[in-house]
Amino acid sequence: MNFSPNNGDSAIITYNLQWDRGTNGVTWYNLIGSSTDSLTTSYIVTNGVVAGNFFMFRVRAKNQWGWGSFSPSFTIQASTMPDKVSVPTTSIVAETGAVLVQWQKPNERSNEIDMYKIEIQSSSDSSIWSESLASCDGKLPSVVLSRQCIIPMEILLAAPFSYQLSQVIKVRVTAHN
Repeated sequence: MNFSPNNGDSAIITYNLQWDRGTNGVTWYNLIGSSTDSLTTSYIVTNGVVAGNFFMFRVRAKNQWGWGSFSPSFTIQASTMPDKVSVPTTSIVAETGAVLVQWQKPNERSNEIDMYKIEIQSSSDSSIWSESLASCDGKLPSVVLSRQCIIPMEILLAAPFSYQLSQVIKVRVTAHN
């Protein structure tokens, strides 16, 4: 028995991506691939997007035999980046000599903050900022909820940070939603 593939043994010519502009799937509008062929597999919508609103998308493919069916629609809630995190504070943990980094939760601006990026400036080059994911991973729920983490001094003394015990440690925090 010989089975042919679902694509009619023909390569995809174009993808057609549509969205509903917030109509809850009542009306669909073409974004790419309908009037001009496109094999683009990612697309960013910037016009007509309102933070907090829900938008539906669907996609279909075309080969030499014509258009396939649309995919099931998927819904995305638009958000805007959260506000800038105010300057984090640092303090020394007396028992261990580690550095405690703490910050205030910024305005989420329509969507819950799901992670933070905690970066430490290099002591020798102010243009280099690095994360210490082993001790201060802003993706961990415990760090997201508490808005604090502890960085052991031995990590700060080693590369890429290379701080000396008398230097001021510079930290910055960025929120993500």
